[in-house]
Amino acid sequence: MIRRIFSVLFIGLLSTALWAQSAKDVTGLWFMYDLGDKEPSGVMQVYEFQGAIYGRTLISYEKDGRVRTYVETDLDRAPHLAGNPPMLGLDVIWGVRWNEKRNRYDGGHIMDPRKKSPYSVELHRQGDILKMKGKLGPFGATIDWKKATEADLHGVKPFVNPIPVLYYDEKGKLLLSPKTLS
Repeated sequence: MIRRIFSVLFIGLLSTALWAQSAKDVTGLWFMYDLGDKEPSGVMQVYEFQGAIYGRTLISYEKDGRVRTYVETDLDRAPHLAGNPPMLGLDVIWGVRWNEKRNRYDGGHIMDPRKKSPYSVELHRQGDILKMKGKLGPFGATIDWKKATEADLHGVKPFVNPIPVLYYDEKGKLLLSPKTLS
């Protein structure tokens, strides 16, 4: 009887540890989805740099399923960032850190390069799903991103040991800098 109790306790502790570990592992390749869409809008590489989580757009999909791996038109650019940079290759998630009390990543930002304002972001993993919650003040929405692989990148290679990029808005205000990385 005692052996059974210890076995149940051990299995419970092991499954809790495995769940916590999987919740912390948000890095990798993820299919991004726009709110309300059933088809992915692109593939994001989520990576860690100096203890914080960042996300870089690698490819995008048109509504008809066509894959974009390079900039074709001005519509593929981020007009609200200085220099109107291409959206592909942009870090659109930055400065997200692990929150032990909440068992998730938070405290950082996510930016839709087609829009002007960055949002607060929370990330946590449930199996092969990355729960991404974007928030503006008290309002927010959670979107499930599905795990992707290198085969889903259509020949684009993920970055090896990426370093975050600097962002400026159209007025020259620094949104992300080396000072905000630590």
